[in-house]
Amino acid sequence: MLGSLIMIAIGCYYLIKFIHGKINKGSSKKEDKGEYDRYDKDQSGNIELRESFAFGFALSINNIGLGISASMAGLSVIAASVSSFVCSLVFICASNLFGESCISKFLGKYSEPISSALIILLGIYEMLA
Repeated sequence: MLGSLIMIAIGCYYLIKFIHGKINKGSSKKEDKGEYDRYDKDQSGNIELRESFAFGFALSINNIGLGISASMAGLSVIAASVSSFVCSLVFICASNLFGESCISKFLGKYSEPISSALIILLGIYEMLA
């Protein structure tokens, strides 16, 4: 129940952040390219190898929650690690293919509210199931 509420709160936070950014966009001249900008230190638009290590480290912190959840659920540490690794590879490859497609240009503008809504829906589903 607590995890579901946290997911719903996170989804609402990012949805409100997106809406607030759209409302205040007229007052700000700087274009927001997304969360990855904080890792693009040279502002080249590409994340270099050194920058990708910082980005990868930040993303890997998410797996701490996975490990704690797997331990609480009584799952094998090896099974949880392998499944996390395989799912990460599959989703990274699929995301790269999707990112190169034409539809990504259309959905790219709305990726933040779409992902926020999915997190909220997943939290509601977990709460009800």
